[in-house]
Amino acid sequence: MIFDKDVLTIDKIDLKYIQVPPTLSIEVDTDVELEEATESEYVTLKTMKLLEFGAEKVIWFFTETKKVMIATPGNWTTFDWDHEVILMPGAICNVGQYLQNKGSRFA
Repeated sequence: MIFDKDVLTIDKIDLKYIQVPPTLSIEVDTDVELEEATESEYVTLKTMKLLEFGAEKVIWFFTETKKVMIATPGNWTTFDWDHEVILMPGAICNVGQYLQNKGSRFA
């Protein structure tokens, strides 16, 4: 998670959950045991909660389907992970291209 330093001031940092929303949340699907929800339901619910809390952008990278989902308030978009993803101004990533350049079998 990336936070605005003017919003997440030193007095708001402690050992508990952060009480201010992130500017950007980057999520990677994981192989976790979901008790009562499907993976799709989990991703949707977590994304909705982050956006409702005030996050400006939530980005999910899905390894099995090689997809990226970018969610902002009112706009959710999914596409292949071999496209450039603008994380924030001046920060771009392309997971598919990176893995291909490194010779990964996951590209």
